[in-house]
Amino acid sequence: MAGPIRFLFAKFSTLVAALAMQSCVGLAPPSAIFPSWTEVRDLAGPLAIPDRLFDAKGRLFGASAPEVLFWRDDAGWCPFCEMTWLLLESMSVPYSVRTVPLRRYQRPGEEKDPAYLAMVGPDGVVPGVQFRDGDGDGFGPAVQGVEEIFAELRRRHPDRWPRGDPSVRALACEGDGSVL
Repeated sequence: MAGPIRFLFAKFSTLVAALAMQSCVGLAPPSAIFPSWTEVRDLAGPLAIPDRLFDAKGRLFGASAPEVLFWRDDAGWCPFCEMTWLLLESMSVPYSVRTVPLRRYQRPGEEKDPAYLAMVGPDGVVPGVQFRDGDGDGFGPAVQGVEEIFAELRRRHPDRWPRGDPSVRALACEGDGSVL
């Protein structure tokens, strides 16, 4: 066993033995059984939390600047935001992320981003996507709604649009049973 695991196993074995003998000789003091928090922290080493895609403020996929400003909910609960995010990822469209709290989960006194509300109106519904405008200095008006966002991404990047299986696409995207 590795050093820290061996140490903790030995301490655990001591605890089990002490509990088994409790009725005969009494329980050993806690300092003899449990490591201190300092010992545990020292054995664990430095905390290494890998970067999570959810925490990222955008992905450039090798580009020098984002092509899209993606507005999503800050909790990651909106399924429409997740669908949009997955499509941006699968198409490798360079994007940056801005978050907006969902109305039901706003903290008392918390406000939605005024820049977002100015573009989309007082409800501030997500997801919203803004595409870089022609001169490259800023972003254009927000496109909202999964169908509209997907259609615009497909129009702008037909070569990156996920092809998939035509029979599955027909079931999902056409006729009365369409998801979109």
